[in-house]
Amino acid sequence: MGMVRLENIETGMILADDAIVGGNLILLKGEKILDKHLNIFRQWGLSEANIVGTSNNDLETKHSNKISPELLEIAKRKVTPFFKHANLKFAPTKELCKICILRKVDELKKIAANKKSDDEP
Repeated sequence: MGMVRLENIETGMILADDAIVGGNLILLKGEKILDKHLNIFRQWGLSEANIVGTSNNDLETKHSNKISPELLEIAKRKVTPFFKHANLKFAPTKELCKICILRKVDELKKIAANKKSDDEP
């Protein structure tokens, strides 16, 4: 068991403890996390949860190879200007910014893949 940041939580993981935000029960211990739960976590500003059989270090190592640092930096440069007047210390706003950056990364990957396929004879 280990505390895992929201960006590292995946569908299919199991909660080791109840997910509680501000005294509100969001999801019960032992529940399997679904996509809808991840959306609810984001909406409520849940930043981490205790997950059965894993920790942040395990997941960060697993995910660190998925996005190149260069691509992530490009996405950050394109997205962060939209948040220049936002309070990124407010957990939901910070999470929204992260989601936008990751979506921009996906968009850039698709553009690169399309360009690569157009270049092939």
